Amino acid sequence: MYNNVNERNLERGKDTSDSTKVRTEVCSFLNSAMKPRCQPNFSELAILNIDQPCDNKTRTYWQAADPINGFVFIANKGRCAIKVIVSQFDDRTPLIDTILPCQSKLFSSTQLKGFMAECISNVCDPNENLKCLGEAIVILNSPQIM
Repeated sequence: MYNNVNERNLERGKDTSDSTKVRTEVCSFLNSAMKPRCQPNFSELAILNIDQPCDNKTRTYWQAADPINGFVFIANKGRCAIKVIVSQFDDRTPLIDTILPCQSKLFSSTQLKGFMAECISNVCDPNENLKCLGEAIVILNSPQIM
């Protein structure tokens, strides 16, 4: 919902302009009396470096002891594709995706358990001795009750 608000130039209570400035305000349920009772509180863990040979082996880079509400952001900085598997608690299906070179992905879950990476050799020539290179950031969301 949007409201257009007209603003006139007033000088000593009299309109001194020939034009009207118009601005648009966003009308949101957040502006109403029903404001949310909790606010997101994000915190990042240290940046994790992904550095592994192109050998089709899955390696675990991060794992939690308890379910985490948050995100895993992974950037592929190498020349090989990286297959990412984000595991979840409560027998939820893992989030799986392939990140091509120079791309990044953001995975989100309320039940994060950990993530693993695999360098895919059919996209990366194993004879070139290339590695999967990238960075990952785990972002925790622990809402604060207001």
